[in-house]
Parts: sequence; C-alpha cells; structure tokens
Amino acid sequence: MARRITINLEAADVLQMIDALENRAEAYERTAALLSSENNSGQINEDDSEMASEEGFLNEFFLPEEVRDASEAEEIAKHFRDIIATLENQARKTA
Repeated sequence: MARRITINLEAADVLQMIDALENRAEAYERTAALLSSENNSGQINEDDSEMASEEGFLNEFFLPEEVRDASEAEEIAKHFRDIIATLENQARKTA
C-alpha cells in the first residue's frame, strides 16, 4: 500500500494546487485527443480537426505531452483527475 501523507494548507493554497492539477490533466487529455485523431500519415483528419477546433484545441498554441500513445495520455489524465477529486472531497469535509 502506498504511504499516506497529511498536509495542512490554507484553503487558497489547496485551490491553487487543484488549478495546477487541472491544467496538467487538460494537457494530457488534449494530447490523447490529438493522438486519437491522427491518421497513419501523422496528419489530423478533417472531421477531427473540426471537432478539435470547436473545443478550442487548435485555436491556441499547444505542445503535446511526451507519451507512448493516446491510452497512456488518458491514464495519466485520469490519475490527475483522481487526485483532484480526492483534494476536493477532503476540502469539503474540512469546510
């Protein structure tokens, strides 16, 4: 079993941590979406390009995360989302 650590922070600091984790999760989610939408030639399919553009993915600079494939990116994003959920649940209990 993983070792547990108790951290005592001000609420504003916890919100900052959650915000940073959300940014990391989104980066991996965007990477997964990009990798999922590429065809064999490494180009983004036209249909996927329209979807990504609607979601804002292609409207701003984005540097994909370094992963093996879309599945790995999705797993990492999920891990970040799980941490966020844990922090939010603990914050609610102490409020």
